[in-house]
Amino acid sequence: MFCAQGQALAQATENLVNPTRSTSVEATPVAPAGNVAGETPIAPTGSNTGENPIAPAGNVVGETPVTPDKNAEANPNPSSTAQWPELPPLDAAAYLPDAKARVRLELRLGERRVYLYEDDKVTASYPVAIGKSSTPTPTGEYKVFQLIENPIWKNPWTGQVTAPGANSALGLRWIGFAQMSNGIIGFHGTPTVSSIGQAASNGCVRMHNEDVVALFSKVEMGTPVTVIR
Repeated sequence: MFCAQGQALAQATENLVNPTRSTSVEATPVAPAGNVAGETPIAPTGSNTGENPIAPAGNVVGETPVTPDKNAEANPNPSSTAQWPELPPLDAAAYLPDAKARVRLELRLGERRVYLYEDDKVTASYPVAIGKSSTPTPTGEYKVFQLIENPIWKNPWTGQVTAPGANSALGLRWIGFAQMSNGIIGFHGTPTVSSIGQAASNGCVRMHNEDVVALFSKVEMGTPVTVIR
């Protein structure tokens, strides 16, 4: 159940987000060594999806520096009668980050459409192409586990590498969400826009490039994906 008729060397040439065309063929990303081949784009060396920035030595991310108290240094053992300034009451909520809107995707195969939910409200929907009857897009509950910008596709039969971009078989973005026994299923762009709205792929979900770019900006690693008939 491959997303396309080829394997993708899904190596993002520029940017990889926090977390892996010819006009007639669909892509099948190539998995890195140790992974199942099929729909697995590969992130560039030295850049890993989900990687967290590291603070410079001696500093802790998010830590607030403390100004030394000269009086405390002069009198390291203050008496119990020392007077301390009264502190205002702590408003814990003021220090908590804003709660991120709950985001999830619902792919409705019968409608050939994916819906974006934010806080249980539909905020966008996009037309898609789904798998053919012989290679159907699987139904079920999944989570996004690959986010790759500008994936590169390598034809598994000819070895030809297609440069990343809008005309690549994988389009401008790759969103992998379902690990199958013979590959990975994901949302991706396509230059074959005539296939949108059809059951035309080898399992993956094709989208207009502008739509997959918009969807890519809304999801993150772990975003739930529900696929229904």
